[in-house]
Amino acid sequence: MKNDLIQLAQICLEHSRRAKAPEVTAALRRMAREYQRRAQRIRAGEGVKRLTAPMSAHFLPPHLRAQERC
Repeated sequence: MKNDLIQLAQICLEHSRRAKAPEVTAALRRMAREYQRRAQRIRAGEGVKRLTAPMSAHFLPPHLRAQERC
């Protein structure tokens, strides 16, 4: 699972570099940091307390949240 989280963080960073909209770039970077923190917790032996989307997904602007539902 740690490697999956690291891979997700890398994917988010790659996409953030290509994103044109500043809001999207910021959201992807927040997601990457959250995935990285989760991987660090696993590495430190703390484990994962819950398996949900990163908190940054809850802070997307409303117009982007509406697109996710499609």
